[in-house]
Amino acid sequence: MASKRKSVQIKGMYGTCCEYRIEHGLQYVPGILDVSVRFPIHAAFINYDPELLNWKRMDRHLERLGYQRVETTATVTVPLDGYKNAVAPDKLRSFFDATPWIEEVQVASDNSSVSVSYDSRAWAPSDIVKLVSEEIVCSTQGGTTRNRMFVTDGN
Repeated sequence: MASKRKSVQIKGMYGTCCEYRIEHGLQYVPGILDVSVRFPIHAAFINYDPELLNWKRMDRHLERLGYQRVETTATVTVPLDGYKNAVAPDKLRSFFDATPWIEEVQVASDNSSVSVSYDSRAWAPSDIVKLVSEEIVCSTQGGTTRNRMFVTDGN
């Protein structure tokens, strides 16, 4: 399985020296491939192997270092009423995989809904619902929301 990236909020940081301490302390946790910590936003950006990383073990390791992970992941489930037959699950997943601060996307096996796990510091539930709706409507018309959002007039 491919590696994943997740940002986590860290409680207990008091200066930039904490960045080094957390980065080097977490490199010994099985499943963590790379860690980058930023004191100004009290966050760690973790590249990890989802098959190997045990989040409880990582939390215990953080606590031994004197810090605590604050959960910021939220999940919203969007019903796909009226679009059940028009949804291409792989296309929807690839759109969200390329969207910052989105952690996981699951399309129901019968295409009746999509569940999106996201970082609640970056997105509101209404933002996720809007993204899902716009991507479905746009993809049924042959494009993608991403194409529409970044179109320039050439000037």
